[in-house]
Amino acid sequence: MKKNVNLSEKEKNKEQNLEILKKLRPIDDDFMRCIFKDNIELTQVVLRIILGKKISLLNQ
Repeated sequence: MKKNVNLSEKEKNKEQNLEILKKLRPIDDDFMRCIFKDNIELTQVVLRIILGKKISLLNQ
């Protein structure tokens, strides 16, 4: 019975997480922070699209 309770809790947590994710959009600060964290290449691509010119960021 304990295993079923754990599975039920996992499913409940999964559903809660999915509800949170549904509310996030790429423009949200928290979501953007996660997307771009330690991803210089992705940041360069987005800046290139927004600014319309080649951008090269340095790793620090």
